[in-house]
Amino acid sequence: EVIESTGGTVHDGLEEMENSEGVDTYLYVVDGENLLIQFMEVDSSKRAMMIFSNNRAKLETYFEMVSPQYTTSKSFNDYASYSISGNGIYCQMVMVENTLLYVETKTEHKDFVKGIIDTLGY
Repeated sequence: EVIESTGGTVHDGLEEMENSEGVDTYLYVVDGENLLIQFMEVDSSKRAMMIFSNNRAKLETYFEMVSPQYTTSKSFNDYASYSISGNGIYCQMVMVENTLLYVETKTEHKDFVKGIIDTLGY
C-alpha cells in the first residue's frame, strides 16, 4: 500500500545482486528520477550493521565531493539511522535489527520520503 502510493512498483532484486551472501530479501522501488527505495533483510544484525557502515562510508565519500548541507545520525542497540543531503539529493538509511532501508530522492521530496519511512515503522 505504502509503496503503491508512490506510484512505484516493487521489484525483487535478490537475483540481480552481485554478492547476495547472507541476504534473505532484497526489494527495491524506482520511480523515475524522483525516488529510490531499497529494503534488505539479512541473516544477522551483525551483517546488517556491516552493510549499514559500508554504505554510510560510501555516501559520506560521495557527498564530500558535493559539500553536504545536512547530516544526522542516531545509533543504539540494534538500531542505526543516517541521513545526508546535498546538491539537491536527500538520502536516508535505517537499520533495525537484521533489516535495512535505504531511500534516495530529490531534496524537495524529503518530507514525503520521511512520511514513507515513518509509515513503514522505521
